[in-house]
Amino acid sequence: MTQSAVHTNPREALARQFSDAFVALLRGAPNTDDQIMNERRVFEKLLETPSGEMRYDAPVTAPVCRVLPGMAAPGQDSSAHGDLLNVSLSLSEHAVWRNKYRARPEYAHLFENFAFCDFVGPDGWQGTEDVTLGLVLMGPHCFYPFHHHPARELYYVLSGTAEWAVDFQPPQVLEPGSWLLHQENQPHAMQTGHEPMLAVSAWRGDILSRSQFSTPYVGPAPTQMPSA
Repeated sequence: MTQSAVHTNPREALARQFSDAFVALLRGAPNTDDQIMNERRVFEKLLETPSGEMRYDAPVTAPVCRVLPGMAAPGQDSSAHGDLLNVSLSLSEHAVWRNKYRARPEYAHLFENFAFCDFVGPDGWQGTEDVTLGLVLMGPHCFYPFHHHPARELYYVLSGTAEWAVDFQPPQVLEPGSWLLHQENQPHAMQTGHEPMLAVSAWRGDILSRSQFSTPYVGPAPTQMPSA
């Protein structure tokens, strides 16, 4: 019997299933650079026994969720990556998708094409103040401008290809299966091309402070990655 099977509440079982799938990937994915390997070990320990009460908020959708039906169908990949993608897509329709740009008309492109949800964390189904674990979803041709946050962040790309820029440096292309680590308050930006992107995001450290844009914007935020 797996750890997920001992839970009786469906919401709790789903949250545990997602966390278990991510921990399995942390343990079994090919080695990456030393910093990311260290973070993978830290997050593995944090996610083994998350504390806190379960929340049972009703699902909340977001405009960008329109792209989810076109992503890979569950059951097509039996690898650890495929297992995590499958459970992520299954959970997505039950998630509480959030977008902090709802009241910011100058950032309309972000409201229409970006959202995130947490399954573990202060706002997640499984409550804890030590770590967050959830999904980030970006629609096609979406640019999320340079931003930063006090939490350390580990990303894993599940579906879609996107450009990632860190510290205002030229972007690198990350494909499914790629890991990326953002240090505390390190500016980073993301941009999708013709396909949407679904990624896992995990935070540790100061997970209560939200992200902020890394440069002041007058008027609408930029809608594409700056030239190198």
